[in-house]
Amino acid sequence: LFAALTGRSGHGLAPYGPHEHTHNGAEMTVDLDSTVCEAFGKSKHGAAYGHTGVLGYHPLAAVRDDTGEVVHARMRSGSSQRGHLRFAAETLARLARLAPAAAVTVRADAGFFSYEMVDRLRARGARYSITVPHNAKVKAAIAGIDDNDWASIAYTDSGEAQVAETTITTGRRDSQGPRRLRLVVRRTRLPEGPQRELWPHWRHHAFITDRDDLDAEAADAYHRAHARVELAIRDLKDNGLAHCPSGNFCANAAHLGCAALAHNLARWCARLAHATHPHSLTTSAGVRRRLLAVCGRLVNHSGRHRLRMPAHWPWATNITQALRHIRNLPCSSERAPRPGAPQHTHPKRHKPPKPPDTSPTRSDSTCSVRTHPTPAHKHPNQPPQPAHRWIQAYGLSGTTRRSSGWPVTSAMSLKSLSKCRTVSPAPSAVAAIRRSGTEGAR
Repeated sequence: LFAALTGRSGHGLAPYGPHEHTHNGAEMTVDLDSTVCEAFGKSKHGAAYGHTGVLGYHPLAAVRDDTGEVVHARMRSGSSQRGHLRFAAETLARLARLAPAAAVTVRADAGFFSYEMVDRLRARGARYSITVPHNAKVKAAIAGIDDNDWASIAYTDSGEAQVAETTITTGRRDSQGPRRLRLVVRRTRLPEGPQRELWPHWRHHAFITDRDDLDAEAADAYHRAHARVELAIRDLKDNGLAHCPSGNFCANAAHLGCAALAHNLARWCARLAHATHPHSLTTSAGVRRRLLAVCGRLVNHSGRHRLRMPAHWPWATNITQALRHIRNLPCSSERAPRPGAPQHTHPKRHKPPKPPDTSPTRSDSTCSVRTHPTPAHKHPNQPPQPAHRWIQAYGLSGTTRRSSGWPVTSAMSLKSLSKCRTVSPAPSAVAAIRRSGTEGAR
């Protein structure tokens, strides 16, 4: 889409695009989350009351952590709690096409937790860090942690925070034996004071992960970064997702796709133009305010049109630098091959040589259909057809011939030929076929 808007090919987007720094096997983190889009009026198709008690829709979103790009988004009805397994599979399939050598880690909250999700992520070679609900098995595992295993961490400005890890064992439905998962637990409580007398107990937050390269404290800090997905969701709602304008569910799903495209275009423009610091927060509102929502005047000076903009604009330097960076992007006349696309090794298929022009006349006894965008026997009122729609069939012999993917055999009846707009046999050939039957047609 960016290439279509700027007239540049996708080859110049390789250092900055969705697969940045992922061709060398680097890590990529994708956050899965859902949100609630409030709807006003009960006539909207698919709007329902969900777990929050708000009437609206419940879409899913997959956001890349380091760039904030929306990798995948899907609209759901307001009361739907399903579809997360297929959504995760589609997200990983997209990432495999964009960056086949990247080590992908999926982070999600308890709404995406299931043992089937863990098995599917493992089957696709992705790592995970998913919050688990506090069921009886998780509570028993947390209670079994020794007090000496808890380590204090710097998590809150006031209060206490500690982290520890253990293993949770679950059974399988098949014969592969028990499933052992690494369980990391963080517990917090209020500082000493009157409030602690009301809530003296520890509050626990547990998640499972297979990141063996991170210890308990580093894994907890890595999992807490999942909260950054809320910034992307907030930006999506700022781009129009806060209101679903149509009463049709499919139209609102398309509206979600447009909001995701606007969100990604703002980030791509900011990164390609170096308009923001790489480690600063990029928002669509900031890009619009600094680079797009600028007043100007188009004047005619010496026969040339000039765009005059305010010289004292606070971000005038950012605009000129952004234009310079975008104009200096490398161009390519040919489209670059997509990373991870299969390379076809079969030889190039050449079209068969065009036989001599043997257009049927009134004295002919065979039916011959020519492959030409403007046949000589075309009806004057027939609309022009594209060249790839014409069938190639010479003599209609017993063998099957293919052209443009359409098979032509001697078993084709006159009725089926007459229904095809791209076939116009001569009247003499039609009469010969009717008199002689199949043998005469041959």
